[in-house]
Amino acid sequence: NKLYDGVMTPADLPVDIIRRGDNTLILNTRTSQTLEQAGIPRSQWTIIDRTGQASFEKRLTDQLRKNGLDEKGITTVKPRGR
Repeated sequence: NKLYDGVMTPADLPVDIIRRGDNTLILNTRTSQTLEQAGIPRSQWTIIDRTGQASFEKRLTDQLRKNGLDEKGITTVKPRGR
């Protein structure tokens, strides 16, 4: 709602990525889902490349392992039900 109301902008919600091989993987998928649901085109997202930063690399490796994925990740994130 804050995006719709103009209280927040896409710049307030940066998306962290890591590049592995030919793949670009999003670390904070909830943020990317929020931006997509608000209708913000990816061209307007603030992307921060965290490739090579040890703590972010470990976080991604742990996320992939937890979800049974490899470096290809997945093409679409499905929001979890609460």
